[in-house]
Amino acid sequence: MTRIDDPVGGRELFAAVAVVLVALLAVAAVTSVAGVGGPLGGTPGALGGVSDTTVSERAVLDGTGHGPAVDPATGTASVDDDTILIRHELSTTDEAGSVGVTTEARIPDRVTELRIELLSGNDEPIEADGFDRETTDGDAEWVWDGETERPSLTYAMDANVTDDADGPLAGEGSYRFVDTGEWAIVRPPRTAVGWTFTGGGSRVTLARENAVAGEGAASRAVVFLGAHEEHVHETADQRYRLIVPEAATLEPSPDEVFQAYEGAAAALRVGALDEEVFAVAAPTGDVSWAVRGLQIGDADLWVRDAEPAGTADDVWTHEYVHTRQSYVADSTVEWFTEATATYYAALFALERGATDFDEFERTLSAGEREPFASSVLAEPGTWSANADYVKGALVAGEIDRRIRVASDGSASLATAFRDLNEAPSARDEPDSWVTNRDFL
Repeated sequence: MTRIDDPVGGRELFAAVAVVLVALLAVAAVTSVAGVGGPLGGTPGALGGVSDTTVSERAVLDGTGHGPAVDPATGTASVDDDTILIRHELSTTDEAGSVGVTTEARIPDRVTELRIELLSGNDEPIEADGFDRETTDGDAEWVWDGETERPSLTYAMDANVTDDADGPLAGEGSYRFVDTGEWAIVRPPRTAVGWTFTGGGSRVTLARENAVAGEGAASRAVVFLGAHEEHVHETADQRYRLIVPEAATLEPSPDEVFQAYEGAAAALRVGALDEEVFAVAAPTGDVSWAVRGLQIGDADLWVRDAEPAGTADDVWTHEYVHTRQSYVADSTVEWFTEATATYYAALFALERGATDFDEFERTLSAGEREPFASSVLAEPGTWSANADYVKGALVAGEIDRRIRVASDGSASLATAFRDLNEAPSARDEPDSWVTNRDFL
């Protein structure tokens, strides 16, 4: 991610407010409303080093967008002579619930062996060009023949992902991703890639590219297939892509969505600012979604087309806030993710005049009531009825108020948010995850 610095700094502030935070997190008397669909995680495999002879490496491309980068403006990877490019091209099929995939490899001269394991393919036949199948203990790998310049695998992938969600941003149905036959919102395929290359001082790395055959739009972590209109808004700091399917009836105007994003970006000076945000308006006519909105990867999301952009529980802003959460936290700080997304969605709607103070207050005060009030946010096992959303938003708002008062307005909750983002942490290194002790 591209990072920016918050104009308000100072870890010294935490010494002044630590007692406040301890009290608020341990006491059962406050609340938060947040959107379902916090960031879905994925972990690239660990990669080895380089020698002067032969090196073997392996990585998992998990479909969330974490890992090797693509150009956010075009959806294509930036590659060179030391980069293997794995390109997934997705297409609709005659069968609802599945999509077609062609996975192609572009291989540098230094690579002597390449193996791909398809983690998302279904039981349909696989068409191979330049790959030979090898099976070990029931697991199939596709091994490059060493000659084909751009070997490929063509296969079908199950598209539908279902879940029974609950909480303030739960929907009426069960779908998180779906292919209707006419259009689809899906995750990119998952693959495991292993390769061997000759040394020479630099590593051979891996990049990924997602694309569509025919109508559609692809990002790092979300792919839409079908007829649509694309709306683009650019600011000095970010580029916003809004995909509106032909099957969707968008309740807010694209300008209203962009105003919500631009306003949130200007107010939320916490770093972790991606160059591009990719959003899809999910049609609600034929699909009952499990949640009102979902954010995945670094800066990709979908929101139901019927969701307005001018309320205290604005889902468009809620999911945008998730794109700014680059920290990796353990369970004791888990509440902060949905709490801040809910709180800031309400606060920013109030600040831009999209809602009034009474609605803002009602949204936060819900955390004062049971079953939320008796939940201890630092102990997820005590949560009742999505307390991280409801009680968490109230706690976030109170922390924000107290920090502003203690600092004479020179700092805010965003200061703590920024420090969480800047803390060194990695998804595949649990010992590095941010804890409640770090937060305080």
